[in-house]
Amino acid sequence: MGRLELQTGNYETSERIFRDVLSRLEKTDAEPRSLANAQADVGWALMEQNQLTEAQALFRDAVQVLTDAIGPTHPTTLRARDTLAITLQKLGRMDEAIEIYEDILQIRREQVGEENPLTLWAMNNLGTALNGVPGRTEEARVMTERVLELQRKRFGNQHLYTVTTMNNLASIYRRLRQLDKADELWKEVTAEGTKLWGENHPRTLAAGSNRATLLSDMGRFEEARELYEYVLPRMEEAVGQQHGMWLASKNGLGALLIKMEDYEAALACFDELIPQAQAALPPEHWYIYQFQSWRGMALVGLDRGEEAAPVLEDALAGLAAQFGKKHHRVRGVREKLLELYDALGREQDIARILIEYPDETGQDD
Repeated sequence: MGRLELQTGNYETSERIFRDVLSRLEKTDAEPRSLANAQADVGWALMEQNQLTEAQALFRDAVQVLTDAIGPTHPTTLRARDTLAITLQKLGRMDEAIEIYEDILQIRREQVGEENPLTLWAMNNLGTALNGVPGRTEEARVMTERVLELQRKRFGNQHLYTVTTMNNLASIYRRLRQLDKADELWKEVTAEGTKLWGENHPRTLAAGSNRATLLSDMGRFEEARELYEYVLPRMEEAVGQQHGMWLASKNGLGALLIKMEDYEAALACFDELIPQAQAALPPEHWYIYQFQSWRGMALVGLDRGEEAAPVLEDALAGLAAQFGKKHHRVRGVREKLLELYDALGREQDIARILIEYPDETGQDD
């Protein structure tokens, strides 16, 4: 029952069911795999609600239970480790996630061969993680294109694995600025997702949101805004305002509104978004600082520079703490802040920023 609720997007209901099962098992001398499965079920329900820190702890507990009971290379343990890596990736702990993915892939190749679905899934997950690492996007593309080719042959297009890989490859194409390829894939993901899950399922809506972001990149602003405004209320209904999907989509709309110079609407967007992000995410999560930087830019666009300055300062410091001072996100906020201080005639603040954040080029990923 809990898994059916999870698959249909009823995450809070599935969490209650899974927690009840876990509580009963913890009170008995439960078989280790049953206990680990129950821990993982609760973790999945939490992850779908963006409660990542607690989910990560449960997945780590499940991995330890299974490792002690059946060993680190048992297929059940590998599945649990894979889920832990997914959660670490969502938390931005990429090095930890990639180390787990690479180990799982090596073991899968040794156990079942290169073209087994389990190996392909491991390759897909590793490719997705590599897409977020500076300098490794092309490696991710090659790996993920191979996975998609083999999955299309084995499963066809209307299959969870294939659609997931299409979505991941579209993200890689977007990062590589192969925008037309990304657009075609996201249209395909939306079409196949609608057949698999329905048009209002979170996965289908997420594909629509991804395509809206792409349309914004392509300069097709009105189409992007229309798509965001279609997706967001349905996503809110499906997963709530504190889910990662909704947070990312709302941010995408706000960023688009700034591009369109609709600063009043953008400010309202981020004023709604930021409290939800602060409630849902760990206090120092970089998303919060990124959202604050966009809010600051909206204030600048409204000629409210004195209000914008402390917002941008806070965002700059937070992003630098997360990524280092050379990261492109940090450099972007730095340049906006320098422009603002120049317009305000605040020469001492310009000098301070130039000292604290030297004009050094880093990796732009």
